[in-house]
Amino acid sequence: YPAVKEWLSSFEPKLSERADQGDTPYNLRKCAYMGDFSQPKIVWGNLCLRAQYAMVKDDAIVCAPSPFIATDDWFLLGVLNSKAADWYVHQVGVTRSGGYMEYKPVFVEQIPIPQNVPEKERTRIASLAQAIQSGQREEVPEYEEQINDIVCDLYGINNREIRILQ
Repeated sequence: YPAVKEWLSSFEPKLSERADQGDTPYNLRKCAYMGDFSQPKIVWGNLCLRAQYAMVKDDAIVCAPSPFIATDDWFLLGVLNSKAADWYVHQVGVTRSGGYMEYKPVFVEQIPIPQNVPEKERTRIASLAQAIQSGQREEVPEYEEQINDIVCDLYGINNREIRILQ
C-alpha cells in the first residue's frame, strides 16, 4: 500500500530515534521472543471453564489473549491438562462470571510441575497426551483418567484429596 507507506514515512525521523525498533523504524517494540512463534508450543485460551491446553507443532501465530509456552514437551501438556493442575489454577486464579477462569500466564506459571519423574511415568503421560490430541475420541475419557491417576500419584495426592479434585 504505497499511500500508507508514504504517510508512515512522514514519521520516520522521529521513529528512527526510538530504541525499541526492530529491523526498520516502523517495526516498533522488537519482540525478543518472535522466534518462539515458529517453534512447537503449548497453547491455551485465556478464559475457560477448565484446562484446555493443546500442542501446536507448526509455526502458527497465536493471537492474544491466547498465551503459549514454547516447548514440545508432551509430558508437560499432560500435567497441565490434569485435574490436579487445573485445581491449582482455580486456587490461585481469578473466576469471572459464569464460572470462567482466567488462565493467564501469571497463574499457569505457578503450577508446581513434578520434578525427578521416573522415565516410565513421564513417557506414559506423554504418550497418553499425544493420543488424546491425535483424535482417538472414544479413548479420551479413559486416557484422561490414566493421566490424572499418574499425576495425582506424582504429587502424592491421596484418595480423599482426589475426591476434592473431582
